[in-house]
Amino acid sequence: MIFPEGTRHGMAKNGKAQNGAAFMALRAGVPVIPVGIQGEMKPFHKVKLNYGKPLDFSRYQSNKPEKEVLDKVSKEIMDNIIMLTKQNI
Repeated sequence: MIFPEGTRHGMAKNGKAQNGAAFMALRAGVPVIPVGIQGEMKPFHKVKLNYGKPLDFSRYQSNKPEKEVLDKVSKEIMDNIIMLTKQNI
């Protein structure tokens, strides 16, 4: 599991997605499964996970993806995570 914002609390702080998750997915040529997390991120607290459909970015696969492509893929990943986080389970 990778938090694209670089921290578990990035969405609460309106954190911008970093490009690490997108870079790894494009380099490995694997789909990304977005997950929305609802609840408190503290030990022994219940959380609800909402899994989305796999996102296929194989059309952008590269060993050295360009920054514009990384930004676009990162935004799509975060948009899906935000949608899943706000969705009722």
